[in-house]
This record gives sequence, C-alpha cells and structure tokens, in this order.
Amino acid sequence: MYKYSNLSPRALYEQKAFWESEETRRLLKSDPEAVEHVKAVIADYKREIRRRNKQPASRIIARWGEYDYWTEVVACPAWVECAEDAEEFFEEELDLPPIRSAYDCTGLAFVSWHKVGLRGGRWVVYVSKGLDV
Repeated sequence: MYKYSNLSPRALYEQKAFWESEETRRLLKSDPEAVEHVKAVIADYKREIRRRNKQPASRIIARWGEYDYWTEVVACPAWVECAEDAEEFFEEELDLPPIRSAYDCTGLAFVSWHKVGLRGGRWVVYVSKGLDV
C-alpha cells in the first residue's frame, strides 16, 4: 500500500482523477502488469480518501480571541489517560515554537502558553497562540 499522508485532500482527488483518466488507460493498455498496478494505485487513493473522510473534522472544542492572538480548547485523543499523556500529546501535535527571523515579523503562529486539564471527564489542552505580525 502506498502512503499519501503528506498530500492535501485536493491533491488526492487530482491524483485519483489522473490515474482513472482514459488517457492513462489508453497508454497502458498494451501492458497487463501496468494496468494491474494502476488499478492498485486507484484503490489505494480511494482507501485514503475514505479514511480521511471518516476522520472527525477537528479536535478543537472552542476558540476565542482576536486577530493576532487566540486561545483554543483542544480535546485529547482517546489514548490520553493522565496529565503526562496530555503533555506528550501537546508536545507532539500542538506545540508551535516561535521561529526566530532576521526580519521584523514572520507571520507565523506560535504557542505562548498551554495548560492541561480535565473537562467533562476528558483530558483537554488549553492553548494560547499568537501570530508574529
């Protein structure tokens, strides 16, 4: 199976359309092995698209703030069972360290502070983000 995790959803659909196109099939008609390979690639693209469509839209429970700063409440995944796991989730998935630049501003988001807590029996991370403008 091929890995397409780095492709955007639009790129996935475009690649699938390319492999399904009549031109591609016409070019590969004489080689049965190539046709089987193309069918496998199309099936992989379809699987990846279905997998992504079944994922929840977002883990963000709430967001409030202004243009250049905001706070988010992010739900932790089901495997998080304690505060240490929630900290690990934050460090791996949510942390955006500030990026130093020789120029005055980068326009990139960064995390200014975070806090882990229980909310409704589920672990959440409160994340305050800023925008370097």
